[in-house]
Amino acid sequence: MKRWKCILEEYNYEMKYVPGKTNVVSDALSRPPHTNTNVLSSTDHSDESSSHHLIPATEAPIHAFKNQLFLQYANEDSYSFKMPFPTFHRHTITKPDYYTQDIKYIFNRYLDPALTNGF
Repeated sequence: MKRWKCILEEYNYEMKYVPGKTNVVSDALSRPPHTNTNVLSSTDHSDESSSHHLIPATEAPIHAFKNQLFLQYANEDSYSFKMPFPTFHRHTITKPDYYTQDIKYIFNRYLDPALTNGF
């Protein structure tokens, strides 16, 4: 009875008493479906409760290198400088070929021994 009451409270209805002589046998449609409560099943979560769609953010840099140097190969020479976080420098150098003298010059110019460098 309590189960029926919980189900019926979701609807707007008016109850009418039917004496037992009129309603002798209840049919299968008037019974709630039998559910086995002993079976373990996975829980379904809605998209709102899931955090997979959120954009991850960080308060501190993931790579704690104060000075980052990226060397890339391409057909043209280029240089870019970014500051992803305050006091963190990111140098990206693109060249078609790197020779020993070029590497030495890049290291001397862009890497600072006083900072934590990442190459």
